[in-house]
Amino acid sequence: FVFHQGSLVERIFAPDPNELWMRLLVVLILIISWLYYKVVIDRYKKAQDALKKSEEYMRSLLETSASVIVCLSSDDHRILEFNHEAERLYGMKREEVLGKVYFELFLPKLVCDHVASDIRKVLGGEPTRGYENPVRATDGSERILHWSVSRIPVGEGQSGIMAVGQDITELRKAKEELENSVSLLRATIESTADGIL
Repeated sequence: FVFHQGSLVERIFAPDPNELWMRLLVVLILIISWLYYKVVIDRYKKAQDALKKSEEYMRSLLETSASVIVCLSSDDHRILEFNHEAERLYGMKREEVLGKVYFELFLPKLVCDHVASDIRKVLGGEPTRGYENPVRATDGSERILHWSVSRIPVGEGQSGIMAVGQDITELRKAKEELENSVSLLRATIESTADGIL
């Protein structure tokens, strides 16, 4: 009943005040709907821009870090993220390892069960600090990494882990050499002291 039959001019300027108010109400609803839609779309675009900036910021942090950063899925330990330092240490590109099982690529068989046990603790809410284990690079060399591991969200209702590691292989070798030197020095001092007396 909003629009009655008649000429275009009669339909636009209906003499019936009820019909005029009804038309104004329809126009008002359309304007409010358009404004609401515009506000929602603007907020959505702003949220998308903020998310993009946040992702770029996180990617920048990940890629410029001097630490090895690896993110794994919780169920099968597939590689979700792999930064430049991880590429350098392990000898493989990010594109080559994404989606592959970390244990199969980089862990010596002897430590797989222990690492899996630690990951279960992390997924249970107990972050790891100072965990050390050997890893295997593609050239066959083994390195020792000192890890900090935390649980992270990786999807809707799913968790994974983020492991940040420092290569301590050279530090460990230097420590062993120092301990050997100290032992040798003690032995020398003890044998010299015996010879003098």
